[in-house]
Amino acid sequence: GSFDAAEILKNTRAARPQGLGSELRPVLSTHCLVARSGIKRKEDLFRAAAEMFSRQYEDISPDLIIAALWERERMQNTSLGSVGMALPHATLSQASGTRVGIITLQEPIEYGASDNALLDVFVFTMGSPSNRQGHLRILAEISKMTIETPFLERIRSAVDAQQMLAAVEDCLKKL
Repeated sequence: GSFDAAEILKNTRAARPQGLGSELRPVLSTHCLVARSGIKRKEDLFRAAAEMFSRQYEDISPDLIIAALWERERMQNTSLGSVGMALPHATLSQASGTRVGIITLQEPIEYGASDNALLDVFVFTMGSPSNRQGHLRILAEISKMTIETPFLERIRSAVDAQQMLAAVEDCLKKL
């Protein structure tokens, strides 16, 4: 079935308690932002994300990251088909710190969503199992940004990594 956002959305209120800064912004860099990729298949999307993350983690190969993404995806599809977005995520014990990457596509692709929705925005998160709470807070912050700001519209219109980062930063300020 599709990714049930309930686990994340129930944490949405907890995202960024008064007086705390963003947990998402410090783990996001332009090295992990890809605008309007021509990718056409989920397999190629996961490969691109894995290569992106393997450059951020010194000792983790793309193949290990791909396996972790597919392992999570087999448990439950991570699509939020109603908004054309997915939140693929994985945990690896070798991961030092959490990383977030965003890939948008020129054309939406099939992702295996139960509602057969086509998706074009993918927010990948990766971290170690020891930081599950931090990982959930980041997912909650992404969900809150998606619900309460023009995040999806802004991220879809971005043509490069700098515009994508500006979109995230602007939307985080609105929370």
